[in-house]
Amino acid sequence: VALHFAQVAPVREEARSSAAVKRGQEGTVVAGTGGFSVRTKGIALPNAGVAERVRLRNPASGRQVEGVVRSADLVEVAAQ
Repeated sequence: VALHFAQVAPVREEARSSAAVKRGQEGTVVAGTGGFSVRTKGIALPNAGVAERVRLRNPASGRQVEGVVRSADLVEVAAQ
């Protein structure tokens, strides 16, 4: 599962100078397994740097999930 962002920062924003995913940033959440995937929107809740965990919220359902920042435009979320 992946979340793609147009722009992207750290869980402890005060302690980190470079963030990959920024709080409030909207992107596409991709959940998939075995060649099958589903896409929806997601919003980053805190800032997060590469390789850090970040919480995300689906704006339509309000459901929150957690993923790992892989780059400035990608957060992987485990398929559930």
